[in-house]
Amino acid sequence: MEAAVRISLPGGGLYWYWQAGVLSYIVEHYDLGSSGCHIEGASAGALSAVLTACATEASPQRESRRRDDESMSGYQGAAPRDGCPLLSAVGRALDIAEENALFDKPFSLAGVWGPLVRQWLEQMLPYDAFHRCAGRVSIQVVRLPWLQPTRIPVGGRKHEDAHEAALSVGSRGDLVDALMASVHIPFFLDGRLWCRYGKLRCIDGTFTFRRCPESQSDPSSSPAHKIEIDRPPEQAMWQTLRAGVTRGQLMQLFHKGYGDASRMRSEGRFDALALKS
Repeated sequence: MEAAVRISLPGGGLYWYWQAGVLSYIVEHYDLGSSGCHIEGASAGALSAVLTACATEASPQRESRRRDDESMSGYQGAAPRDGCPLLSAVGRALDIAEENALFDKPFSLAGVWGPLVRQWLEQMLPYDAFHRCAGRVSIQVVRLPWLQPTRIPVGGRKHEDAHEAALSVGSRGDLVDALMASVHIPFFLDGRLWCRYGKLRCIDGTFTFRRCPESQSDPSSSPAHKIEIDRPPEQAMWQTLRAGVTRGQLMQLFHKGYGDASRMRSEGRFDALALKS
C-alpha cells in the first residue's frame, strides 16, 4: 500500500530541538492518520519520527516547565499549547543534560551520550510505542562494512538481507534498539565503532540519508507527496550555538521550530495533510 504523504526527517544534532518544534505544530494541527502519512527518519530524525507517531503528551515536570517558561520570557512568536506533543520529551532531554552536567564543559557528550539517549527513550516512549508506529514509521541506518543505507520498517513484512538478517522492528524493545543504531556516531556515543541491530553492524543513518532507495525495506514507497523537514536556513543561529549551548537556547530552538512551522503552513508546505476537525 502506498503512503499518500511521506514526512522525511534527516538528522542534525542540536537541530533536533528545532525539528521537534516543527513536528509539534504539525501533530497539534493535522491528523496524520487520516492523511495516510508515513514518517521516515535517520539519526535524530528517527527519534522525531517515533515520537511524532507516538504523539506523547505527558506534561513536563513542573520545575522544568517553570524554568523553560522563564527562559522564553519576551518571546513574541507562535507558541505551542501546554502539553503539546514532544514538549515533554524536549523538557526531559534537557533535564538529563543538566543532571549529568552536559552544559558545563565542551565535548562532555563524548562516550556518555549513548546510555543517556537510551535512558531517555525508555522513559519517554509509551508502553504501546511499537503498535503506534507499526506501518507508519521507518528508521534508517547505515550498515558496515560497505556503508550501505538501509531503511528498517516498524512492523510490516520482514525483509531478508544477504546475511539473513531480518530487517524489521517487531516490538518496543526492537524499536529502541533500532533507534540507538540509527543515532550511533562512531566512537562518540559510547566509545564503540558500531552498534548492533540484530546481525547488522550499524552507524548513524544520516550519513547517507538521501541515498537510500525509496522502496528499500519500506512498505509505503512512491508517495504522492513528500514533506522534508530539513534544518532552518539561518546560519547566524548556528554560529551562536557554536559559542556555547544553554538550556534556554535549546528551548528557543524548539519554539522557533514551532513558529517556523506556522509560516510553512501559510506557504502551503503542509497542504497535503488533513487538518484536524
